[in-house]
Amino acid sequence: MWIMSVDTSTLQGSVALAQDGRVVSERRVGSSSSHARTLLTIIDGVLTSQSLKPRDLGALVATAGPGSFTGLRIGISTVKGLAYGLGIPAVGVPTLDAMASRMDHPDLQLCPLLDARKSEVYCGFYRCQGERIEKVTEAMVLPPAKLCPMICEPTLFFGEGARVYGTFLMKELGEKARFRGEEGLDSVAVAAARIGWQSLSGAGEASPPPKLELLYVRPSEAELQRQSRGEKGGPDARC
Repeated sequence: MWIMSVDTSTLQGSVALAQDGRVVSERRVGSSSSHARTLLTIIDGVLTSQSLKPRDLGALVATAGPGSFTGLRIGISTVKGLAYGLGIPAVGVPTLDAMASRMDHPDLQLCPLLDARKSEVYCGFYRCQGERIEKVTEAMVLPPAKLCPMICEPTLFFGEGARVYGTFLMKELGEKARFRGEEGLDSVAVAAARIGWQSLSGAGEASPPPKLELLYVRPSEAELQRQSRGEKGGPDARC
């Protein structure tokens, strides 16, 4: 089965195409500000590279957050629209899960970091268990200063948040802070494609496959403004 995977939750989005869990094509979307302009063109280019049409796809996968709220809305709405038009399933993969799945460091605690703005990071803790990545915590959003007291052992930080707050983390944590750049790693879309395939094929822990819905971690700016005015909140939320 052919699966298309889309990530627009990170600063550099990506699109991947896999057949039965094996990734055969991948392209980077570029900065989050360009997702709306380029995503459909890149999806078409990835399909064309394998002489495929949208109707050849058996399922679609998208990262569900946390991450750039605008980017996530673009990616998820695009994938949902395609899935509805094609009559195929759309599966959501938590962004931090996909990021962590690319690591192979059984001796270190894993902590993917995304810049959540407002001097905060999205993060979570993971561990390598053989060939499997075990989720230790759910996604969190907090200032790096509050993350540091939670670090009691050598921890590998990676992701765009590690670039932004790396100096601070090194100063606060010393030798407990380890870092891994993105060079040489699969894109987040490639990782999400593999996780999505495991869910769809029944090889993963999730059964049935998780529906594609935004993963909300904190209220949106609009929601916070409503709360400050004492108004009732609506469905809008910040990932």
